[in-house]
Amino acid sequence: MNTQTQPERDQMPAALIVEDDMTCIYLWQRYMKRKGFRAISTQKGKSALDMARREKPDLVVLDVMLPDIDGWEVLQALKADPSTRDIPVLICSALQEEKLSIAKGADGYLQKPILYEDFLAALSSIDARVKEPA
Repeated sequence: MNTQTQPERDQMPAALIVEDDMTCIYLWQRYMKRKGFRAISTQKGKSALDMARREKPDLVVLDVMLPDIDGWEVLQALKADPSTRDIPVLICSALQEEKLSIAKGADGYLQKPILYEDFLAALSSIDARVKEPA
């Protein structure tokens, strides 16, 4: 019998992954789990907005090229909504758009393909609100 106690689900920091490529979702979920985050995901921008409002994640990992609305629209809507504007957003995209990402309100940017070490470094550099579990 396992006597170790696991952190309660609600005590774990949550990350919302918004990505249309399932391979990226699985990879980033693994990265997040290793760092003690609870990852939730969606492949659509519109559902990402609903999930962000409902779940209040500690971080959003956002792709730009999505099938319904693009990541720029998602980012703009997140930053315009008082209930989500303070959630840090990390843009992860194949596009070389770091300056545009930051100008539009993103808290960090990574260009795909993304290495584990680079992902962790980006997490560490994002808003101090995103706290890793002890």
